[in-house]
Amino acid sequence: MPSPYGSLAVRAYFNHDSLCVEVLHARDVVPLDPNGFSDPFVVIELLPRRIFLHCMEQQTNVHKRTLHPVFDECFEFSVTLEQCLTEGAMICFTVMDHDVLTANDFGGEAYLALGNIPGVADYSTSVDNFHGLKQIELPLMEQKDKCNPILQILEVRINDKQAQDFVRKQKARFIN
Repeated sequence: MPSPYGSLAVRAYFNHDSLCVEVLHARDVVPLDPNGFSDPFVVIELLPRRIFLHCMEQQTNVHKRTLHPVFDECFEFSVTLEQCLTEGAMICFTVMDHDVLTANDFGGEAYLALGNIPGVADYSTSVDNFHGLKQIELPLMEQKDKCNPILQILEVRINDKQAQDFVRKQKARFIN
């Protein structure tokens, strides 16, 4: 069943302390602009942050006035196999709508477990490019619970910068 928030097609592999991620395209992105379209771009982030402290998030270029953007962009992250094999290690893909005068709008997110990608899942096999790798179609999801008890607990930790940054980022993701 298709997601009401669209889907994102990606490919990824790990080779010699390098995680390579290709963002191919999105389909049926949520229209977040008054003109019935969006100006989508994708933010790529490795999680959990405590494992990937030195990996900065990266993003695609913005595609104007479309609900079906074709990105075809590749990104590289310098990581170790041990980091990728950590329980819960994943790539977070966040689709955003670019706005000029106001804050960018959240359009959906998807996750890909690093333990499942070529070069990690089968680390005895060498993969050195995207050729022959099947694209993965990820359903985009939304943040649903504005009153999530976890967010409420973290919100009161006013002296914990990491907790405050996390809450701020999560609250920015609610679709109106």
